[in-house]
Formats: sequence, C-alpha cells, structure tokens
Amino acid sequence: MGRIAAKTIAAAAISSVAVERVPFDAPWAWLAAGWRDMWAAPHISLAYGGVFASVSAALAMGLMVGGLESLMLALGGGFLLIGPVAAVGLYETSRRLERGESVKFGDVLRSVLHAPSQLGFFGAILAFAYFVWVQLASLLFMLFLGSRPLPPASEFVPTLLFTPHGLGLLVAGTIVGGILASLVFAISVISVP
Repeated sequence: MGRIAAKTIAAAAISSVAVERVPFDAPWAWLAAGWRDMWAAPHISLAYGGVFASVSAALAMGLMVGGLESLMLALGGGFLLIGPVAAVGLYETSRRLERGESVKFGDVLRSVLHAPSQLGFFGAILAFAYFVWVQLASLLFMLFLGSRPLPPASEFVPTLLFTPHGLGLLVAGTIVGGILASLVFAISVISVP
C-alpha cells in the first residue's frame, strides 16, 4: 500500500510540473524589462555596472602588466560563467520593483546576504567551473600553439584566424567553452533567480 501511494504522489508531482514554451522574440521583452528596471533604480543598476566594469578593467590591466594580453578573451569568456551569482542583486531589484516594494541599496544587499550558504555554495560551484575553464583554455593553448610563449595581442588575432593551429584552437575552444557554458546555464537558469 505504501509503495502505491508513493507512486501516486510521484506521478502527481511530475504531472504538476509544467515547462513553459518561451516565444522566439522573448529576449526583446526581457531587455525592455531590464531597461525599465535600470531607469526605475538607476543607483543600483549603475553601481552594479560600475563594479563589473572595474573588475573587468582590473583583470585586463593585470593581464597586460603580466604580458598575457592574449588570455583576455579566454578569461573574459570565463568571467561570464560567474555572472549568474554576480547578478543576484539585480534579480532582487527586479523582484522588488515587480512587487512595488521600495528599492534601496541596503535592502537589496541584505536580502542577497539573507541566504549566504545557498548562494555561497552555488558561487563556489560557478567559481569551480570558471577555474576549470581557465585550465581547459590553458591546455588548449598548449595543444594548438605548442610550448612557445603566447603571441602578443597584436599578433594573437591574426594567429587565431589565419593559421591552421589558430583555427583549430578557435574551433576547439568554442566547442569546449560552449559545452561548459551550457552546463552552467542548465544549472543556474532557474536556481539563481
């Protein structure tokens, strides 16, 4: 009797989960909603944008100082892997605006810090995915470009686009990065917001 009840409950749970179809032009509506949110709470949106731009500039400057400008594309692409956790404050801002609640920077920050263990754990998963990407990108560089040093930034794009090894790196890097990005998207598209 217990086994039949468990199967009935499982069947009811499965039948109650509905996957909605997303229209092809839905991203335009999402961009419009994001634009409205930005103008409804510009202090939060612009602060987030400033932080993201500053971190990106610091990464780029660090690579230039270290003579590793050629890694900028790989690290920039990998930086997008941690975006779902980095944007949690923006999700909270949108949620508050949708409910008609006040949107103050302190309130948004407090609500983000309200679930530190869950966000921290998920952030650690995404950071791990980022470090996996960095290791894979380094391995791909070595496999396709050999043990010689990375070409300077001025020669990197021509090397990437106009040599057989560069094209192989471009194709393999795109495939590997796409697989990793798809995996991150699959685990974060619902869980983070």
